[in-house]
Amino acid sequence: MSLCALLDPVQIWYAFLGAALGSIFAIIISWRIQVSHRKKESQLAKEALVERLKFNNDRALQMMEIFGKHGWPNMSFDTTGIIIWLSRVAGILEGQLLQDVNWHRYQLDHINDKLTIYWNVKTTPISEGQMVQEKICREDIVSHLETVSKDICSLQKRVLQAEIKWR
Repeated sequence: MSLCALLDPVQIWYAFLGAALGSIFAIIISWRIQVSHRKKESQLAKEALVERLKFNNDRALQMMEIFGKHGWPNMSFDTTGIIIWLSRVAGILEGQLLQDVNWHRYQLDHINDKLTIYWNVKTTPISEGQMVQEKICREDIVSHLETVSKDICSLQKRVLQAEIKWR
């Protein structure tokens, strides 16, 4: 084969066209695979956030049942799991929903703090004043648990129904 045949403009054009079309085709396939993976990851993150909310609702119901039997719960809420999954869905869910879930997480942290105070009151020697304090503390926690449990159910539905927004 001669050098002239290699430098033939028609052959160069076909080589360039084949490389360009192959590259474009590869880019399109790669982009579609990446979008598919992002959609799956986003859906899994949403489902995991809902699962954490459900887990905490189950804890709230358990705590209310324990308080109803005049016991004291020895568990706390998993707010770290909510933080982790909330950060994973931060770019794909609407801002108001993210704020509402984060506010809910704050309320769970607040109840965790109340439970710590309650446990401290409950485990110290009891005087008459402490019995009153324990009763007030118990009623406050139960009231807060009832509110949080109602809110969790609403948030679970909102997160599940939320459309994933794409940047």
